[in-house]
Amino acid sequence: MLNTHYKDIFENQDTHWWYKGMREINMSLLKRYLPKKKNLKILDAGCGPGAALKYLSAFGDTIGVDLSDEALKYAKTRGKVIKADVSNLPFPDETFDIVFSYGVLYHIWVKDDKKVLAEYRRVLKKGGLLLWEEPALNYLSGNEDAIAFGRHRFAAGEFKFKLKDNSFSILKLTYLNFFLMPIVFLARLPFLLRIKKKKPETGIFKMPKIINYLCYKILHLEKILIRYVNFPLGMSVICIARKDIES
Repeated sequence: MLNTHYKDIFENQDTHWWYKGMREINMSLLKRYLPKKKNLKILDAGCGPGAALKYLSAFGDTIGVDLSDEALKYAKTRGKVIKADVSNLPFPDETFDIVFSYGVLYHIWVKDDKKVLAEYRRVLKKGGLLLWEEPALNYLSGNEDAIAFGRHRFAAGEFKFKLKDNSFSILKLTYLNFFLMPIVFLARLPFLLRIKKKKPETGIFKMPKIINYLCYKILHLEKILIRYVNFPLGMSVICIARKDIES
């Protein structure tokens, strides 16, 4: 990810509609599936500039890891962080109740998805939860993927295969940002048709308050709906899975 992009995210992660909406969705999923106990240990794997560190800390003792010094410069203002590679985590087996992984395996520097998921499973306690999200569907690739050094956007079927292969049981798996997807697809169609080349430009910036509010309310609606349905398509795919007790 370009260093300037970390700055863009850090400056907008508390107000931008995407981060506000995803914060609500993540907290709703965790409250629904977490065990009813206190003092949980939580790993934010690939924490970036720390968007999730504060709200994850509401559930217990949270630590973030990232390989980027630039990302950690911002993240350390929001919580406890250390420099580490998600494919070689510096923690003993069965340390954490929750591993939170948001848009991490998507990046170009992750060479082996299976190895990273095996590390997540290793550091999770038996019965621990993995909350995992990635950008979805390669045909939705755009300028944001270029600036973030995106390697691969995921489909829900890949999540199923990779999680089963690493002894996780899926509790919830759905696409997100379903209602705004048609607009995004039309905007990114020129890239798909190779009429236009992608540029490393961020989509995380201050926008008119009314547009920011309306987009946020759409994600807020999706937070409510995913309690009852799984969306068939969307700009992101998210799951919450449990490390199998017998693994």
